[in-house]
Amino acid sequence: MGQYHTVVAMLADDFATIDRERLGAGAKLSEQSYTWEPDVGPRFRIPSAYSAALGLMILGPWRHRRIAVIGDYSEPADDVRCGYSGDGHLCDLYSVARDDTDTAVAMLAEATGFPSRRDEDLGGYIVSPDDLHERLARTPRLNGYVITSTCGELIRPVAFGSPANPMGSMLLGAAWPVVNVLCAISDGRGGGDFALTRPGRWANTVIAMPATDDVPDGYLDVTDEVLRALARHAPSWAAPLGVL
Repeated sequence: MGQYHTVVAMLADDFATIDRERLGAGAKLSEQSYTWEPDVGPRFRIPSAYSAALGLMILGPWRHRRIAVIGDYSEPADDVRCGYSGDGHLCDLYSVARDDTDTAVAMLAEATGFPSRRDEDLGGYIVSPDDLHERLARTPRLNGYVITSTCGELIRPVAFGSPANPMGSMLLGAAWPVVNVLCAISDGRGGGDFALTRPGRWANTVIAMPATDDVPDGYLDVTDEVLRALARHAPSWAAPLGVL
């Protein structure tokens, strides 16, 4: 049995989260990496609606917040490894976090056309828009990287099958599902995890997507390292998304 992971966005003593179930995602990291539709199943080539909502929140209402995706097997030692030194154990923040799901669902529907539906068995799921290609064609052509300003690292969205602009990257490919994995502490202790080397390397960091020319000098490009780790530890997930 794998870990169940939940995102927490932190700013001083204020904590917020989003409900993965209402955004059509499962509890495990792998289940949060694709969109699920009833009678269709996992839509690997459709972006994860959960991670698209996560990206919208990170670049919008949650900008300047530190992001951590916390597994329920995590221990205080995992907090230390990802650089968290606040009061209490990160897992304890679940109960005090504000629920920002209504905001995330509204932003997702308005920005991407992914409506949230209710289902008696699934609890919630996301339906991909029929005009996905037209929406992509309308996205700005800004070239950018996804960065963590806290530890000075970046990934190139195009390497994960995502356009190199904020909205396009949320509508296509695996850039934001990968961000979700990079922010996960205690990854790799059960089925459905990714077992990436240095789990939580982006946990408890501030994430942004600036234009390529606006990335300060000295940032480390970890794209190839992450690609190799995905290919090694999660080939069945990586291949359908075009990561391999």
